[in-house]
Amino acid sequence: MAFQLVFDEMTTVDIPLDESALETWQIQLARADELDAIGTLQRRLAALVAAGISECLDPDLRPPSEAQINYATAIARELNIPISGEALRYRGPMADFISRFVEQFKQRRAQR
Repeated sequence: MAFQLVFDEMTTVDIPLDESALETWQIQLARADELDAIGTLQRRLAALVAAGISECLDPDLRPPSEAQINYATAIARELNIPISGEALRYRGPMADFISRFVEQFKQRRAQR
């Protein structure tokens, strides 16, 4: 048995596992089946794969950090400008937004 992620009919990723890992997975799968817990095991595996896929993304494609969102929100409020949906979704555009307006923001704050 080999593992393979299937994203669509054109995109698959083979996941190499050694014999020991495959054997252990089969034991885990049998245990889950005996306990009528296949669904639980599938959800655990899905959560781990989803987290792993997120970790594989280039840094600019990852979601912005909480600190970035907080800082950008402060900038947007102070300067009365919107934050683009792309900036709220991706770290790279969020960094661009912050760097584009940070000096204006600091100047405005210093004038208070």
